[in-house]
Amino acid sequence: MAILAFTSCKTRKLISSASSQKEVAALFDKDYNAKTFNSHLQINTKGISAKGDLRIVKDQTIYLSLQVFLGIEVARLKITPDSLVAVDRFNRRYFAESFSKLQDFTSKGVNFYTLQSLFTNRIFLSGQENLTHKDIDEFDWKTKGDETHLTPKKDSYCTFVLNGSRQLKETILTDHSDRFKLNWIYSDFSEVDNYDFPHQMEVNISSSKRKLSSSMQFARIEFGKTLNVDCTIPSRYTRIKLDDLLKMFSDLQGY
Repeated sequence: MAILAFTSCKTRKLISSASSQKEVAALFDKDYNAKTFNSHLQINTKGISAKGDLRIVKDQTIYLSLQVFLGIEVARLKITPDSLVAVDRFNRRYFAESFSKLQDFTSKGVNFYTLQSLFTNRIFLSGQENLTHKDIDEFDWKTKGDETHLTPKKDSYCTFVLNGSRQLKETILTDHSDRFKLNWIYSDFSEVDNYDFPHQMEVNISSSKRKLSSSMQFARIEFGKTLNVDCTIPSRYTRIKLDDLLKMFSDLQGY
């Protein structure tokens, strides 16, 4: 009887583990079917509130516009798989550089596809554009209470935390020196056009030079809409360096 009970218990655990693995792997297929994603944002940074527009053309462009003072645009950001362009309209400055030269970002696993996944609540593997459920074998995973923690086997400095409902509740990125850490936290999930989307995101970034904390509340989410993602740089604007760009966003409350 003891042997039968032990065998039965072990079988239930194997079935439970297989079921959990299937549920987790299903998250890798998470994607919206439309070519574009568009949302209005309410952004709060250090007690200062701003409005924004986030527009994504899948696998092509991430576009972010920030507005304060009765809808006046103060900054515009455009990211493609090859480059990053930011326009500081308030101070008539701009930043433009190819991703291949942005070692401060790429060395930490941050690139276009990483950012696209962060904004759309998806799990990713560094250097890989898309995942399928077959990629579950590329991760080590363990349960902690009702949470599941996934860590890519080839990148132990990235962790994905799933809640009891098998939703991605947090993505954590660090670097080898432990001087950089990014926590991207998701909450307030609801379905939009059959896509389970978090309407609240909190971003915390810390490095040896600065810290940035910001929250984003999503509203009026639309899929499949034709989007304008133009980021033309006026000829009279002055080009700035990466540190100036990062300071611009960390000092957003100064506008």
